[in-house]
Amino acid sequence: MAKKRNSSAVKVKKKKWYPIHAPEQFNGALLGETYLNEETELAKKYLTANLSTITKSMRKQNINVQFKVEKVEDGKAYTKIIGYSLINAAVKRLVRRGRDKIADSFLAKTKTKEVMRIKPLVITGGKGTKA
Repeated sequence: MAKKRNSSAVKVKKKKWYPIHAPEQFNGALLGETYLNEETELAKKYLTANLSTITKSMRKQNINVQFKVEKVEDGKAYTKIIGYSLINAAVKRLVRRGRDKIADSFLAKTKTKEVMRIKPLVITGGKGTKA
């Protein structure tokens, strides 16, 4: 004889798709969509996108931009930029035989009192000296 299953009522919330938009610098371009239970979960989202997909320009395919969801209005998420970086493979292509790479890293404060890490990169035309 088969055993009788003890089923408990599990409530499943219906998930929805929420669009994520870029800031005004990129004319509010659609970055993507996420599938969540509630709008409040959007506030925790971080997103990395390639600049060529946002601007529709293939010349900018060696740059990644990091975003953080700043606010949610009417089921749409709006982001702010938290990072802008070159892809490592692009830097390797720039530094070829007979050239040198000079890199630095420092912290700086903006006018809005935000702390940012700046990493300038200099690629020489020829071999550099130790001086």
